[in-house]
Amino acid sequence: MQKFILILLSQFIVCFVFAQNVGIGTTAPEHILDVRTGAGKLKTFNTGIEYTVNTTGGWARGFRLRNEHPADSLQTTVFGSLGGNAYIATGFDASLNATGYTSRRMVILKNGRVGIGVNSPAQMLHVNGNLRVENRSVYFGPDQRIYADNASAYYFDGNHSTVTQLILRDKENEIHGRLYGSGDGARFGLLDGDANWSYRAEKDLFTTFSINNSEKMRILANGYVGIGTSAPEHTLHVRLGAGMLKTFSTGLGYEVNTAGGWARGFRLSNRQDSTETTIFGSLSGTAYIATGYNINQSATGYQDRKLVILPNGNVGIGSNNPNSKLAVNGNIRSREVLVETSNWPDYVFKAEYQLPTLQEEEVFIEENGHLSGFESEAEMENTITVGDVTKRQQEKIEQMMLHLIRMEKEIETLKAENEAFKLKFEAIED
Repeated sequence: MQKFILILLSQFIVCFVFAQNVGIGTTAPEHILDVRTGAGKLKTFNTGIEYTVNTTGGWARGFRLRNEHPADSLQTTVFGSLGGNAYIATGFDASLNATGYTSRRMVILKNGRVGIGVNSPAQMLHVNGNLRVENRSVYFGPDQRIYADNASAYYFDGNHSTVTQLILRDKENEIHGRLYGSGDGARFGLLDGDANWSYRAEKDLFTTFSINNSEKMRILANGYVGIGTSAPEHTLHVRLGAGMLKTFSTGLGYEVNTAGGWARGFRLSNRQDSTETTIFGSLSGTAYIATGYNINQSATGYQDRKLVILPNGNVGIGSNNPNSKLAVNGNIRSREVLVETSNWPDYVFKAEYQLPTLQEEEVFIEENGHLSGFESEAEMENTITVGDVTKRQQEKIEQMMLHLIRMEKEIETLKAENEAFKLKFEAIED
């Protein structure tokens, strides 16, 4: 009988449940299952189950999963809502915070923004902490992405057939520069804030460096470097006004291209003293060294040349137009001077030499006013040739030496004769 009653009661309950709403804590259930829990309702609806509140203030509710064991009070997870914003809370003590809203790890705001580690996300995805992407790709729309190969490279895949660029802006949207590539990989470089090239590499051709859209330096594929020129002719080629400073196979040179006069040089100067300047230069092909001039008054210093070397090899010190191999306008001081000569006048001592007589020298001097074998003062024009004059002076010295030797012999003869006369005279007196 008892078994029959239980079976009949169970059938009644089943029929009642399938035919009516069930309310727990309420006598007016609003759906198949309606459970009143404090200020809220747990109830079914046509496509699921929900928890509702009826309040104008702040509220937090959630579906909670936790471990009731006293040793694991922090093993709690809540999938909840705080004022309509979804959240997931983990690792908190449910006895201290029933809904766990103070321990939110991820939130989804009503506007769709998602925060991980941040409760008020400022963007669609806002992460407070490190971001790790296991498949190594981050997409921007369907066709743009950043990809890392888990080794040494990062890739930016654009959505343009020939151009790829990365633009740098500040918070006022002011563009600071661009990393830019185009031409299917033929061109790469950096653009400034005005979208002008600063660094441009033309694949397999050249690389340029520019300022304010004006090219300053170019490096060709063969290694030639041009500064101020886009067509360098050697390893280093610098355009300087009307001239070119460039290397060549065996050194460094400066070239001009002009039909008129010109002066260029390599200058050493002291910025603290404008007169401490030295220049090694060329004046229309004549080499010169200039020192001690004011750089503010003469860039090349050619007006203050101290030494020049003409194209014919003549050297001038203090003289800009030397007419001999070495022309010095000033004193010369030296420990020794070696003058090369030929036909040294030792011929004076040979037997066949016709020694001019002193009488002949006397007549010549009286008639010409200078020694024989020499030019007059007017003819010498205040200049002498050291080697030639030394040789002619040596000839005169040797001539005088022969005259002195002969005169000494004559004196000795006269002395002997005088001694003989003296003896005879003394004998007569005795």
